[in-house]
Amino acid sequence: MMNSEPDPAALTENVELIDANAPAEIADSAAVMTAAVRKVLESGGQDFSPFETPEYSAAQAEVDPFVFENCEFDAAIEVTGLDFSFDGLPDTMEGGRTAILFTNEGAESHEIAIMRRNDGVTESFEDLLALPEEEAMAKVTPVSGAFAPSTGSQALLVGDFEPGDYIAICFVPVGTTLNDEGMTEGTGEPHFMHGMQQEFTVS
Repeated sequence: MMNSEPDPAALTENVELIDANAPAEIADSAAVMTAAVRKVLESGGQDFSPFETPEYSAAQAEVDPFVFENCEFDAAIEVTGLDFSFDGLPDTMEGGRTAILFTNEGAESHEIAIMRRNDGVTESFEDLLALPEEEAMAKVTPVSGAFAPSTGSQALLVGDFEPGDYIAICFVPVGTTLNDEGMTEGTGEPHFMHGMQQEFTVS
């Protein structure tokens, strides 16, 4: 299984930049998101519950589409998450700084996590997914990810894509949902084991 944690230093820097530069149209919602990030950082990356509230989801639903529409990227792609597949992700794409607006149209929570297979690695992604996490992560490079917790919610992924072989994958356990009371953690297999994974190539 492959997964990764965000870099605390990079998150702190990004939070400070957002607080200082958020456009007036989304400043309040951006502040909700940066406050949640700070709480996660204060926990040492052990408590991600600030990201799992209806308030955070509502703020993200305003901020991320705004950034997608108003910031400059080399490419902008819209991808839909379903139960259990990705729709709209091309099989091939050109390299560069790319924004992916991820919309959840499934009944469960979904994420899109993107990994690049490292140069020289010969195993297929299927083989890599069967490896222990530490061993698999030594053979791939995380690019970015986005989490859309409820039906209709949106999240933005921005990554620098260089030529190579990639996979988009959802690690969320079956049964995970967000309601008015907060997040319900699923206990089933991760969604990628039910088909929510897609390989693609960057040229």
